[in-house]
Amino acid sequence: SVRHHRFLFENSASNPVIPPNSNVIRKIDKTMELLSKQRKAKLEAYISLEHLVHNFNTVRAVTDSRICCVIKADAYGHGAWQCARTLAAAGADFFAVSSIAEAEEVRLALADYGDKIGILILGYTLPADADLLIRYNISQTVFSSDYAAALRDAIRDYKLDGILPQDAALNIHIKIDTGMNRLGFS
Repeated sequence: SVRHHRFLFENSASNPVIPPNSNVIRKIDKTMELLSKQRKAKLEAYISLEHLVHNFNTVRAVTDSRICCVIKADAYGHGAWQCARTLAAAGADFFAVSSIAEAEEVRLALADYGDKIGILILGYTLPADADLLIRYNISQTVFSSDYAAALRDAIRDYKLDGILPQDAALNIHIKIDTGMNRLGFS
């Protein structure tokens, strides 16, 4: 930072090579100021919804399988709300997000579709939020027996407390470790 450079030079007043008030310090200050402005510059990305639909339709044309559109992290910064609505209108089968908060946002964006379009959470959801998964008809990725048991126990407790109906069930997606050795059943 500028302060760091000033500190180095101000404490080197006895240094005959770089006097404290020299042009060198002014140039360093100016350079640091420009770098600071560049770091604060707002980056913008523009997405063409028309191209998004074209890309979706290109994939749709080569498969009869269901298509999951991954829109985690606010559709990678492009706006999950608008991307979800656009892709749903194009015929997306379901969406993947990273968290319960993102899933709730997408469910609200797709309110016109009810809960016909699936939403899958790829990341971890606290077992205490299992009632939200069921309430919003959201599928949860399960990566271990312990996690599955924790979700089951939370849902059982919600049923006992009358928060969830007795016939409530959670849709899950089982994550299999295929060799990356990160998460998943092996």
